[in-house]
Amino acid sequence: MTDDTPQDPWPDEAPDDLPDNPRELRRKLRETQERLRILEGRLDQRARLDQVDTAQRAAANAVSQRYALAAAGANDGMWAWDFETGELFCSARWRAVLGHPAEDFRTAPDQWLNRVHASDRAEVQRLLEQHLEGGAPHFECEHRILHEDGAYRWFHCRALAQRDPAGRPTLLAGSLSDITMRKLAELQLLHDATHDALTGLPNRVLFQDRLEHAIAQCERRPREDLAVLFVDLDRFKNVNDSYGHAVGDELLREVARRLLTAVRAADTTARIGGDEFTVLLEGLRHPREAHEVAQRVRSAIARPMNLAGQELVVTASVGIALLGEQVDGQPDLLRDADTAMYRAKGLGGGQMALFQAAMRTDVVRSFEIETDLRRALGGNELALHYQPIYSLPELRLVGVEALVRWRRPDGMVLPGHFLPVARQSGLLPQLESWVLEEACRQLQSWKRQKLVPDDLAVWINVSPGHLRREDLLEELDAILRVTRLSTSSLHFEITEDALLADSAETAERIATLRRMGITICVDDFGTGFSSLSYLQRFPVDILKIDRSFVEGSGTDHGSGAIARAIRGLATGLGIRVVAEGVETLDQARFVRDLGCDFAQGFGLCRPAAPDSNTLFERPAALSMDE
Repeated sequence: MTDDTPQDPWPDEAPDDLPDNPRELRRKLRETQERLRILEGRLDQRARLDQVDTAQRAAANAVSQRYALAAAGANDGMWAWDFETGELFCSARWRAVLGHPAEDFRTAPDQWLNRVHASDRAEVQRLLEQHLEGGAPHFECEHRILHEDGAYRWFHCRALAQRDPAGRPTLLAGSLSDITMRKLAELQLLHDATHDALTGLPNRVLFQDRLEHAIAQCERRPREDLAVLFVDLDRFKNVNDSYGHAVGDELLREVARRLLTAVRAADTTARIGGDEFTVLLEGLRHPREAHEVAQRVRSAIARPMNLAGQELVVTASVGIALLGEQVDGQPDLLRDADTAMYRAKGLGGGQMALFQAAMRTDVVRSFEIETDLRRALGGNELALHYQPIYSLPELRLVGVEALVRWRRPDGMVLPGHFLPVARQSGLLPQLESWVLEEACRQLQSWKRQKLVPDDLAVWINVSPGHLRREDLLEELDAILRVTRLSTSSLHFEITEDALLADSAETAERIATLRRMGITICVDDFGTGFSSLSYLQRFPVDILKIDRSFVEGSGTDHGSGAIARAIRGLATGLGIRVVAEGVETLDQARFVRDLGCDFAQGFGLCRPAAPDSNTLFERPAALSMDE
């Protein structure tokens, strides 16, 4: 460094020759500057921390406000149970949902627990203890709480415990939500699923559940019995057909009301479908109690009903099944009562029957017959036999009645054994169609071979259901075209039940058949109800006097008198008469002297196969010549 270089007035290292005071001053100055920089840094850091803290407080406040808004929107009441102080803090909303003024307050936990419904309290206590003891991750329960208006409402309660380092609960905080509307909706859905919509009675599902429970209870009470009544209305379909379904529905509601008044208060009455009702009788001390209730049920239903301006009288068939009468395995009282009801219907309707084990055997046998009959309709096991009908007094062959027979592998089966099964199983229309076609084909064959007179007619039994079939006329037209028979070759025999249906459809169908040239006969006349009045409404061509009046004509003065009255009525109306069941010479002479137009019976000729020679021979067994 030359002498001309300017010297630093504040060199990093002062020359030794500088005075001590300036060096010390420089050092102090530098220390002061450093402290200033540190202080400024701290001030900047503090300012930044204050800004963060302010932002956090603002965010927390915003979250708190949003949480409060969400809680209010969720309609939840908040609560906290402090185990250290024993206090229960309840939010304003908690108070409001229970009908109190909306304000926060502190109280004892009993304020909540004592309001819980007595039936729910034990479950609430159990779930609380389970969570507090660590057995469940949280507390959750649906229960009823007493509202300030005196009614119980449903609430959903949920909570979570806060614990100390030792795991002991110190605080339990949760929410309370009013779920009354949801519970009412669930209860309504449950009610709808287990009750009949039309009558309000329990349905099959609920009845079966109560029956199973009652059987289990009865097993623990050996001195008590129970029974099931199966109630089915007689001819209910006629009400719907004649007056409409609206009247039918009102009738079912009225029957339900009458059932409830006829049974005991503790009994369960149900509608299990259509016009079928059931009654569960519990706590029976003697079987006669079931009979007494069944009798009251029948009497209550049979009273006249005023519906839609009409006075209707409906009867019911009642089947009774007692648990004490069960002798095998798992009882099925509903099935057995149903079986007994069908036995009661077979007695003529308006009756009651007690189930017996033999009835179940009959049901099984009927099912086997139905199964075999379905097979027979598709094969060649069915056959027709024919019974001649003769004009009086000359005993000239004028017709044959077609009678179906079933040639099973184990022997011939008569109609009385399988026709009821065919009717109940719905096979009767198919069977009758086969009989109609086969009888016409056979008559055509006889006439082609000139074995029978040209005016011979085949008499065919037609059920009410077949008579009303929509395709009956088309079926007839097709058969007559194929066989080339005239309608005068057909005589349709119908029962009085077909007339007693008294429907416009039946009347129109009978009139149409008569216009076509088909002769209409009423079978077993005199055994039904109101027979005489129906002859005016439904004009027919021929009456068949029931065999019971012919069989008793020689020994029973009453039977003979009825037969004469029927003959007199028919003469006045221009109707011809057939006497059925002629078995003896005396009976043959009786119906001849009575003035009957025709006769048939075993004494004249038994039903025979179509190739039998006896069909076309003049009866020789009975000679009515004096």
